Amino acid sequence: MSVGTLLLAIALGVAPGQSDEKSPLPRGLVKTHQILVHAYHGGNVAGVLETLVPMLPRLTEAQIEGLDAALGDEGIPPVRRLLVEARLALVQQNLASSLPEPEIRERLLLLRAVAEHIDEWLRETREHPLVTGSEPPARSMTEFERQLWEIHVLRNKLLSALRTSAYGTTLAQGVTERQKERLTPPEIEILKKFAGPAAGIQEADGVLARLEIDTRLARLNYGLEVLENDALTKERFMAAWSTLHDAEELRQALKQAADEAAPLSHAALLESLERRAARARELAGDLAPQAKRFFEGLHWWLRGRYGIGPELAGLAKSAAALDVPGGLVWLYMPSQPPVAADVDDGQREIRPTYERRHHHIWAWEDRRISPTFETGGNEDASPGSPGFRRGEKSVDRSQVQTFEVFL
Repeated sequence: MSVGTLLLAIALGVAPGQSDEKSPLPRGLVKTHQILVHAYHGGNVAGVLETLVPMLPRLTEAQIEGLDAALGDEGIPPVRRLLVEARLALVQQNLASSLPEPEIRERLLLLRAVAEHIDEWLRETREHPLVTGSEPPARSMTEFERQLWEIHVLRNKLLSALRTSAYGTTLAQGVTERQKERLTPPEIEILKKFAGPAAGIQEADGVLARLEIDTRLARLNYGLEVLENDALTKERFMAAWSTLHDAEELRQALKQAADEAAPLSHAALLESLERRAARARELAGDLAPQAKRFFEGLHWWLRGRYGIGPELAGLAKSAAALDVPGGLVWLYMPSQPPVAADVDDGQREIRPTYERRHHHIWAWEDRRISPTFETGGNEDASPGSPGFRRGEKSVDRSQVQTFEVFL
């Protein structure tokens, strides 16, 4: 056992010599099983890797099957899938450079998983109603906001796909010619998938970028119509913010996509955009800065309330934030936009992972929280509900499938 693994076991309250009488595992794997259970449920991705990477090449198939069965009893994926998910989670956080080099067996497993993830993300993008054109045009600010959110979610998944693809290329390039001689034809085909650039991902992102521009332009025009009405409504309040926000986003998009062959065309578009922004500012008046402050505050409130970090069961951001400034920004957010509601109404579809985040942080630091997790989701994990018990927390991983930065 490495020093790091031993410290992890001690920190999580696992006695190094402790064994589970009910476990069918050989004695040498009981401690490994205990450490993996605590690391997985505690959201400690680095702990999973530190435990599995050095030992996987030494395990026999029978040992792996036994460990898989014991992990399955705890609601944890099999060893190989656990290892792949841990690596890909760090890759999606742009931390691939910090990962240990995998041996050939693990490398091929990773390449298969990377290919499957990329295919799934691309298929989801191509089949989305906004991309296929099967969704009717938005007719309210709420509908526009939902459409832009869904585009944002898809683009973030493609960003994850691009990072994952780059990692797959690095993995494929690390296979030596001597190792290739011992590979099967299907394994050689997996390597060929990562021989060239990720053109499919970039093409799909280009489609979404154009769709976002079209949607923002449509919302800008709709917002100007709403602002013509002086009555203070929810639509007008949203339009007072969205028109100027969309104008700025479109301005930046036009500057980035400036066509050198037709500079006058882009100049005309920018001039038209500036006229619309000026008109929106005139119609909104004092409501514009008020709406801007409100929606910016709402953005950060949603991040703080529903966002979870990649470590310590969502309570902590990545340790890489100490070295990489971007690590302070990235959070996991629900794919479906959460809607604030009374905590006692029992009608919310998406609940925050932690009802009182600061309480759980302090409790964890003082070792007053029991890291016990349920596998059935967290829809009932709130005070007063049937599934809530103090000192325990259930994490519904299906609600944190999207890795995102901004609303």
